[in-house]
This record gives sequence, C-alpha cells and structure tokens, in this order.
Amino acid sequence: MDSPRDRLAQLDRAALLEAVSDPDPAVRYWACRLLDHHELDTTIANRMLAAVEDRNKKVRQAALHTLACEACKPDDSACFPIDVVGVVLGKLRGDRSLRVRRAAAGLMMWKNPMEPRILRAFRRVLRDETDPILRSKAEKALHFSSVYSSALSPR
Repeated sequence: MDSPRDRLAQLDRAALLEAVSDPDPAVRYWACRLLDHHELDTTIANRMLAAVEDRNKKVRQAALHTLACEACKPDDSACFPIDVVGVVLGKLRGDRSLRVRRAAAGLMMWKNPMEPRILRAFRRVLRDETDPILRSKAEKALHFSSVYSSALSPR
C-alpha cells in the first residue's frame, strides 16, 4: 500500500486543498507539506490559516511552514496575501505544543531584517520561557538582528 505522501504526490492542487481537511492527520500533514511548494495565493493561505488550528501538532507545524517559508515557494510567487508574521508570532506566543512554538521561532529567526514585533517576541521568549531550545533560538535571532543592524549602520 502507498504511503500518504506517495498518494498525495499524485494529486493536483485542488485535491491537495481538499486533503487538508482529510480525517487522517498524516494526509493533512502531507497535503500541507506539498502545498508548501505552490505559490501562496489566497485559497492556499486560507486553508493554511485553518490548518494552523488543527488538533494535530504536526499538521499545525506543517501549515505554519507552508505559510512562512519563502524559500520553498516558486521564484515567481506573489506577495503573501495575509499577515504571515502575525500568524506565526501568535503560535510562538500561545500554541499548546512546545514543538509548534519551537517551529514558529525557527521560522521567524531568519527574517531579514527583523521587524520590531519579531524582536519583541524574541525578547519575551527570553524573559518568560524556560525551554532551552526556544531560548537558544531567541538568543540567536536577537544576535543575528544586532549584527545585521550593525552592518547596515552608517559609519
């Protein structure tokens, strides 16, 4: 029998969008992962917004990645039709899964240059979180931001 990933690889965009609502969390996960390599339009963005609230943490994590990872999108991908940073920071602040919060931190730590709200979120992580991996990501992101800002400052 084919794996969920193998079955989904054969599907077109419309079928993948439908699969995001499949009863099987593995199918939902792989649908999100495969949609990650499509241009992020309003339809996909709205499906991913629903999926970031999925009951399964792996599906939530995959949906966040699909929304936020610009490197996975086609070169001609349009501007994102939603406030991706706001969605990801919301998950960093309040997802019930540490795994999803860590993934959200990882997605935001390489935004270049960092927005003030990302910097505030990472400072909050350092102030409030005890998880060493989350704290490490926040420290790296804040360090990267300061190095980047220094490089852009006129001398």
